[in-house]
Amino acid sequence: MAAKITRIPGLNLHAARAFAAQAAAKPQSQAFQALPKQDVETSTLPNGLTVTTLENYSPITRLAIVVKAGARYEDGHTLGITHTLRNAAGLVSRGGQGGSTSGLGV
Repeated sequence: MAAKITRIPGLNLHAARAFAAQAAAKPQSQAFQALPKQDVETSTLPNGLTVTTLENYSPITRLAIVVKAGARYEDGHTLGITHTLRNAAGLVSRGGQGGSTSGLGV
């Protein structure tokens, strides 16, 4: 394959320049500095929403929404609301095979 590239008039120079004369220098490694571990902070907003945060110095954020829901929290006038919400969220399909409800507390 390399022999065919050298026969093409315009690519002959590019094929010769693509290779380095010597290996690239290895960057000097710096000692890993552990960041201080942060405590979990929990606060309650005026509307009753509880927010828990943990700083981990990552550019990626993970969000979890946890709701006190399920049949144990239903009373006489809200019977079946958990079943309706689970169906509306797409966790159960017509065939009976749906997504996982493991993290929902139902």
